[in-house]
Amino acid sequence: MRWKLWKVSGLMVSLLVFLSGCQNAVDPVPDEKVEALEPVLEENTVVADSVEPDDVEEVPTQSTEVGKIHFINTGNSDAILIENGGEFAMIDTGDTDDDATVGAYLRQQGVTRLSYLILTHYHADHIGGADTVLRDFEVETTLVPNGDANTNVYREYIEALSMKGLKPSVPLEGATFHLGEATLTLYNTSGGHSNENNNSLVVLYEHGDDRALFTGDAEAEIEQTLEVGTVELLKVGHHGSKTSSSSSFINQLRPKYAVILTGQPNQYGHPHEETLQLFASKGILVYRTDEQGHLVFQSTGHGFEIALSPGSYTPGQGRLTPETNPSNSQPPQYKDDNPNGIYDQEPTGQRESYQNCTKLREVHPDGVPKGHPAYESKHDRDKDGWACER
Repeated sequence: MRWKLWKVSGLMVSLLVFLSGCQNAVDPVPDEKVEALEPVLEENTVVADSVEPDDVEEVPTQSTEVGKIHFINTGNSDAILIENGGEFAMIDTGDTDDDATVGAYLRQQGVTRLSYLILTHYHADHIGGADTVLRDFEVETTLVPNGDANTNVYREYIEALSMKGLKPSVPLEGATFHLGEATLTLYNTSGGHSNENNNSLVVLYEHGDDRALFTGDAEAEIEQTLEVGTVELLKVGHHGSKTSSSSSFINQLRPKYAVILTGQPNQYGHPHEETLQLFASKGILVYRTDEQGHLVFQSTGHGFEIALSPGSYTPGQGRLTPETNPSNSQPPQYKDDNPNGIYDQEPTGQRESYQNCTKLREVHPDGVPKGHPAYESKHDRDKDGWACER
């Protein structure tokens, strides 16, 4: 009997030594990077008899965290903060003169660190505040579309990345990133379109049963390539422009809420009447930063909630004219979405001078191009030929 016990004990020691050697041969995997691990049996755990799949009762997983999606009011630009489980992500950062607004809002929400900074595309009204966000907050990962831009605002963003020792990352198509209990899945990552709007990253947020889609400025050409199913909340593409939100796309998504980030007045007439009529005809509730300021949706995991009543289906005010803007006798000139647009015309009126962009916009709400009597290089921070633009 003693010999048998010694034999069994020796076998157990050998087995423990073998297992110890195997364990040391495998690099540890950080918990936060692991999707799922095989369960580890504790000492004295009894293994139940195997059962057939039909005998297993599925228990639905339930979300316990309440997430939030903040649409920051920065006028005719995009700045969105997403939080879940104590983690934060940001989609776009507003325009070049929205730094103070965006920074103050993030600090008010207790943000010190962003797990992800997602820049949908390289127009100034989407990446203008990126350099300040990178400077003032810790950023773990920056996600961008494939490509670059030959503009000062882009170079400032790259310089800010370099100062933090970071590099931009282009995600694979359909790549998923975890944010607390939520996930962010990215589409349209390849870039290469001559229309910069169509290089916009598209982000699908999922948290329990909640699904929200953020499309940057992507237009109908890109919308028709997306197959994401239905969503409850849509960040309306391109500030409500008729070039986005095609009827076929909206029919696919069937959103309950449509959020429009825009300011009034603006040179594009955003949001356009055609877009708003489509939403109205389908009973989609519209929320607008130009009418309601900052917008915060709670993501419960079983439906979005917002304390505010919906906004209106009233189109944007559109282009200013001497009739609608008597303070300016000259018809205003507007830049399009091309961040490299330069206006070299000579001033035709008496020079105007303003202390800062806030004062200038009291008279010229959308800023002024190079050559305008109110244009001064000190107000043209991104050196794109347009001062104090939104």
